[in-house]
Amino acid sequence: MKKALMIIVQAAVLVFVFHLLAETGAAAAVLGDVNGDGTTDICDATAVQRYLAEYEPLRGTPLAAADVDGDGSITVADVTALQRSIAGFDNCFDPVVIIDDGSRTVYYSSLALAAADANLLSTGNSDLLTPSGAACGMYIEDDTAHIFLTSDSTNTPGLSFVKNTVIDMCGKALSFSCGSGITYDCDLAISGGSISGAMQDCFLVQANNYSPRTLALEDMQLDVTIDNNSSLTRQYALEAKNGSISMTGCTMHTEVINNNSASIMISVMTEPGVAAAITDSSFDVSSADAVGGYCCLLLGGESRVSNVDISGCVATDYFIKGLHLSKDQTLELSHSTIDLKTLTAENGYVYVHGISLGTNATLISEMNSISLDHSVAEERTDADYYHTIACVYASNSAAVNSTSDTLRSTAGSVCNNIIHNYGMLINYVPAVSIDNINAAVTSTIPSYNPASDGVGHGINGYNSNFILTENNGSNYIHGSHSAMLFSGSTDVEIYGGTFESPAHGGIYYCGEEGNRLEIHGGSFINTRGMGADGSEPFADTPEVGCQGAFYFCSRGATGTIANAYIYGGRQGLRVKRDRSFDGVCGALSIESSYICGNWYAVAIDTEQTDGAFTIGSGTILEHGDGRSLSINGETRTPAIFHFLHGNPVIIDNRDG
Repeated sequence: MKKALMIIVQAAVLVFVFHLLAETGAAAAVLGDVNGDGTTDICDATAVQRYLAEYEPLRGTPLAAADVDGDGSITVADVTALQRSIAGFDNCFDPVVIIDDGSRTVYYSSLALAAADANLLSTGNSDLLTPSGAACGMYIEDDTAHIFLTSDSTNTPGLSFVKNTVIDMCGKALSFSCGSGITYDCDLAISGGSISGAMQDCFLVQANNYSPRTLALEDMQLDVTIDNNSSLTRQYALEAKNGSISMTGCTMHTEVINNNSASIMISVMTEPGVAAAITDSSFDVSSADAVGGYCCLLLGGESRVSNVDISGCVATDYFIKGLHLSKDQTLELSHSTIDLKTLTAENGYVYVHGISLGTNATLISEMNSISLDHSVAEERTDADYYHTIACVYASNSAAVNSTSDTLRSTAGSVCNNIIHNYGMLINYVPAVSIDNINAAVTSTIPSYNPASDGVGHGINGYNSNFILTENNGSNYIHGSHSAMLFSGSTDVEIYGGTFESPAHGGIYYCGEEGNRLEIHGGSFINTRGMGADGSEPFADTPEVGCQGAFYFCSRGATGTIANAYIYGGRQGLRVKRDRSFDGVCGALSIESSYICGNWYAVAIDTEQTDGAFTIGSGTILEHGDGRSLSINGETRTPAIFHFLHGNPVIIDNRDG
């Protein structure tokens, strides 16, 4: 009879092992499952008793399964252990898979000794132990070493794997001594336990080279302390240089200490071209340091992230990013949450991005929630203090395709110089397509002062094409300065929703010659232009800075507005020429819309040519203290403007 090989594994992986054994033809059984029916019960204890009484023989795998205590013989002690375990008095033995293939399991006093043998694909290390005194065990299968922990391993020195290795943590904990971690230039898989370590000028898990190898982590808890008592430019808690990386059911916490330089701390980093598949996992960071930047996930390949939570609370003078996608790469992000709570403690340049996209990167986003809650430690007046706060930051020809996302960006206080606060910031992006936004895109500076340089836009697009499709009217975008600001060479299409702000209303469009703005429904509201309860259409004295609800500030672009509700502010619709562009103003046509302003329904701040401004049928103009129209500051009645067509309805509220 071949000598039995006993391998301690978690019960959750037994089915996998059975399938594996079925493919290789090796006989297998669970320790204690003598009759091989897949369960350990009184029938198995009876079978051992009948064997001891010489009523029935046990051979091969059943005989090995009966040796519950692992002493190499079948005795009454094995029956007793089985009976006590079945009765629930104690857990007398761990789940064990028995392979009757003539090999053996080697038990080691340390994980380092097992790793040394794993790299040789041998079990020749002289430090052999019985299972009861072992830190781990190992067996070889083809070109892969299988290591499994039998106890916690503490203060472990660095481990390096050069041959394919599978590490089954078996629910145990592995902690590295300070400055130690795992390096690999093979296929490496780790599952079912926890790993912790304190990094200083090093890493927790890192690829050794750029060979196409894979790293797979499953059901792991990773706790990393980055002690950056140095001037390193970057430190990575977990890095994959080539091949691919997958994380399933993992939790990772990274803490940064002693960060006295503007370094970049990254929880998980993949090099350009390295694909990442991250599912059902969470990442968070904590730090008490005011200098340096942090990024939870920096992905450099065609990656998929789903059901992932990213959170952080960092005092920073540099940047914090929940997720960054490198240039030329694509990320599919779904059903995930990015929730960053940050505090700026010192002067400096601060960038807070939920997601940032590199050059030519593509984000395909579905059913995600991105929330930034950023506050400033105190009111700032220094001119070198700068914020860029954006839930999604895309630039340099990146592309964003978004479905049913919820974005929220807030700032706790205001600097009197510069704050840029956005739900989405999109610069030089060829195609931004949002199918719908179910809840809200908000960008809010609570103590907003129109006289300051503070800027808060729900969406800010520059030289970027933007489409927001209809979501049964439930799209909602809010900003403290404007709901949406588009400028540069920008085409915009809006298909319904509610867009509002207390300063510059629902949309501020500054397109250039050859560009177009198309509005196919939607409400564009200046919230300061409404009464306290929303019932009074006009305030007695419109507040300074309370401008229009809809701005068309064209550099020669054309616009069409249909089925729109435009309400509030000094002017409901304000048409402005850009004086820096030689006074060129494109054509704007309106039909089947309602436009209302405190003073004027429509204010035109440019000389118009015949037909450049057209109000078509089905449109209602309502105004307060001024007239329906204002042309270059002069109030006029609509009758004298022959470029009004379709007999719009005029409602004059000057007399109450």
